[in-house]
Amino acid sequence: MENVLKRELNTARLKGFGYAGGGCISQGQSYETDSGRVFVKVNHKSQAKKMFDGEMASLEAILKTNTVKVPQPIKVISLSDGGSMFVMEHLDIHSLNRYMAKLGEQLADLHLHNAKLNEQQQRDAQTVGKGPGQSDIQYVDKFGFHIVTCCGYIPQNNDWQNDWVNFFTQQRLQIQMDLIEKDYGDREARELWSKLQKGVPLTATARIFCFLENTSTRLKTRRRLVMEMLIDCPVYSWKRKYLKNLRKRTLVSMHSP
Repeated sequence: MENVLKRELNTARLKGFGYAGGGCISQGQSYETDSGRVFVKVNHKSQAKKMFDGEMASLEAILKTNTVKVPQPIKVISLSDGGSMFVMEHLDIHSLNRYMAKLGEQLADLHLHNAKLNEQQQRDAQTVGKGPGQSDIQYVDKFGFHIVTCCGYIPQNNDWQNDWVNFFTQQRLQIQMDLIEKDYGDREARELWSKLQKGVPLTATARIFCFLENTSTRLKTRRRLVMEMLIDCPVYSWKRKYLKNLRKRTLVSMHSP
């Protein structure tokens, strides 16, 4: 595996350092290379390539928003056993407790980024002599993503949809119900799900999400609703500072033009 890394990264130096470990799915190790430090995730399952490709695209999309720090993705490498490796920038991360406030602010900015792009484009269009701004990232008026991502090993269908309720029910919840039916043959669950789908667009939560993400909804109103939903979130003690500042940032941003 290290020979593959050396070849794919075009490096003569490849020395592991730090703690090597992982979670319930992939293993990870940091390395010194000719070009600097990298972090490598390894998974030997056949689903790994799809999983890592989606993760790489997701990191690239977050980086383009310039809102929150994430590792720079470098390369997804296929292994001879059918598995894959995902190489990314090594981040020297220690305790984040004192940065929870900043993280909350940055995640609030990340979730509002697309809406802010829309507001900016509308302002530019109404300004005499000023056309649409040039940017690496453009406002998106649909729901989805351009590539399949994974929840664990489960592929997530991210085909573009015009509304959030349809996207969430058909491309998030439906796949879980399909798996329940496949694995357990639960007819009752299937019947209940069929009844529930008819009422999903009418539930308070679904209405809120539709309202939040509808392009006709004013940004200030979306910010207020985000804050109101966050107030009701259950919070463990270690998350309180983080969510407090996420709420605070959202509240403050309500008053910006």
